[in-house]
Amino acid sequence: MILGIDPGLTGGICAVDRDRRVLILEPMPETAKVVDSQDLARLLRRADELPMQPPDVFLEQVSARPGQGSVSTFKFGRVYGAVEGVVGALGFPLHLVRPQAWQKVSHAGTPGNADPKERSVLAASRLYPSVDLVRGTTTTRERASQPHLGLVDALLIAHFGWVTLYGGTHGNGT
Repeated sequence: MILGIDPGLTGGICAVDRDRRVLILEPMPETAKVVDSQDLARLLRRADELPMQPPDVFLEQVSARPGQGSVSTFKFGRVYGAVEGVVGALGFPLHLVRPQAWQKVSHAGTPGNADPKERSVLAASRLYPSVDLVRGTTTTRERASQPHLGLVDALLIAHFGWVTLYGGTHGNGT
């Protein structure tokens, strides 16, 4: 079992099994603009109850970006730390992966001149055509019409983990 996590309040969590079936695809649980650590733990424990325990967690390794304000950097760091803490407390193997690494694998076969977010949506749609990527949070689900980029990235991070651990090809997803 692979868990792919795109950290951040607009991120997502994806569980993919050895057969590349998507078993969980959920937005990052949050409340009052902070990650809901209890809901996050429940969601990750749900993945642990699925076959092939414990899941290997692939977490996007991120850092502060130039020009990003100190308040937003602190908020993001708080969410990232909560995710790391919950994963560690559950005892799941943790693999940190840089965006460039998972994008290189997952974006294979997409137009190189496209925007990275657009490439991610194209890649996710190609690799997992039956997965619903147009979902919002509970409050915006009815209004969502565009792919939820946190879910897209979580799915592709999980795909990277699948390719890394199970040795599958990344071009056609088999």
